[in-house]
Amino acid sequence: MFRSPLSYCGSTLLISFSLILLCGSIRVLHAEANRTPPGIGVDERVGDTVPLDTPLINESGERVLLGDFFKDGKPVILIPGYYTCPRLCTLVFNGVFNGADSVIPDGLVPGRDYHIVSLSFDSDDTPETAHKKGAVYRSRLQTKLASTNGTLDESGWTFLTGTPDSIADVMDAIGYRYRSDGEEDFTHAAAVAILSPRGVITRYLYGIEHSQRDFRLALIEASQGKLRPSVGDRIYLFCFRYDNQKGQYSPYAWAFMRIGGGLVLLVLVALVIFLKVTERKG
Repeated sequence: MFRSPLSYCGSTLLISFSLILLCGSIRVLHAEANRTPPGIGVDERVGDTVPLDTPLINESGERVLLGDFFKDGKPVILIPGYYTCPRLCTLVFNGVFNGADSVIPDGLVPGRDYHIVSLSFDSDDTPETAHKKGAVYRSRLQTKLASTNGTLDESGWTFLTGTPDSIADVMDAIGYRYRSDGEEDFTHAAAVAILSPRGVITRYLYGIEHSQRDFRLALIEASQGKLRPSVGDRIYLFCFRYDNQKGQYSPYAWAFMRIGGGLVLLVLVALVIFLKVTERKG
C-alpha cells in the first residue's frame, strides 16, 4: 500500500522522539543511582557492630529483633530502602537479586548459607507492603533455585519494617544517611552493608549492580570461615583488596611486591645451586 512521504516522515519523527525519551530515562536512572546530594550518602563504619537488640517488625506483623537473623551464625546482607519507592530502591533490590542469582552455581544459597534482610527506612511502610515486596523476590529466587533442584528457606530474604526510633538506630549504626522530600519520597544512596555472623560490618557494596566475583568474595570475607573459599578465591583475596572508591576488588600492590620478591628469591637460590653444581663438576 502506498504511503506518502509525509507519513514516512511522521513515523521517523515519532520513532526518533521515542528513542530520545528512552535514552533520557536511562540517563536519569543512571544519574540517580550514582549521585550523592548534600547530606546523603554512607559514612562507612567497617568494624562496628549493628545494634542486635533493636526491635523490628516482620512481614507477619510480629515483633522480632535484628539479632534474630544472626543466631545461626551466617553472614547477612542488610539492604536499606523503602517499599513504595518508585525508582532507585527497586534497582538496588534487583542488583542484590542478580548478585544472589550469580553465586547460586557456586553453591551459595540465601537462607542456607547467608541471609538477605531488607529494612525500610520509611516508618509508614507496613508489614503488608513488606510482604508484598518480599513475595516478589522470594518467588524469583525460588524459580532460579528450581533449576538446580534447590529450595529457598523462608529466611532467605526477609523484608522488615519498624518504628522511627528503631529504624534510626540501625541506619545510624551503618552510617546510612537519607532524607525525606517532605511528601512520600526519600532521597538516598544505592548501597548495602555486608555483616559478619556476629553483626560486625565488614563491607559495603555500592551501586545497582554487583559482579559475581565481588558479591561472592564479600560474603566469604564476612562469613569468618563459615563459607570456605576455593583455592582460586584464596589467591584472589591475597592479591586483591576491596576498593571502596572504585566499588570493586582491585590489585593489592603489597601482595604483588611480596610475590615478586618471593620469585626473585627463588631465582637467586636456583642460581646459587646451579653455580655450586657446576663448580663441583668442573
